[in-house]
Amino acid sequence: MPIVSIFLVLLLKIKQQYVILFLEEHGKEVYIEVRGAYIDTVNKVLSAHFRAYIQALERLQMDIATSSDLIGVEARVTSLFSRRRKPLKNRSAVLHWGRG
Repeated sequence: MPIVSIFLVLLLKIKQQYVILFLEEHGKEVYIEVRGAYIDTVNKVLSAHFRAYIQALERLQMDIATSSDLIGVEARVTSLFSRRRKPLKNRSAVLHWGRG
């Protein structure tokens, strides 16, 4: 939920503050019902936003290279009849994370 939306919700609560206080003092049953409906609505909205946030975080998860991982491109020789791999002659094409 953007900060602007939160600001608008707080502004609306401030504007309705006197109505809420009046209901609390003069119509306890209505106040309890309105309060319950408000809590349920806010709970549903925040839960939906939180679920969307968690799903977005899960999509961002990725494998992180460690010191024992090798990163390189495998060169292949492919022809119509042969699918042999070329041996890796140029070891400088491999990136190694870690010590020596």
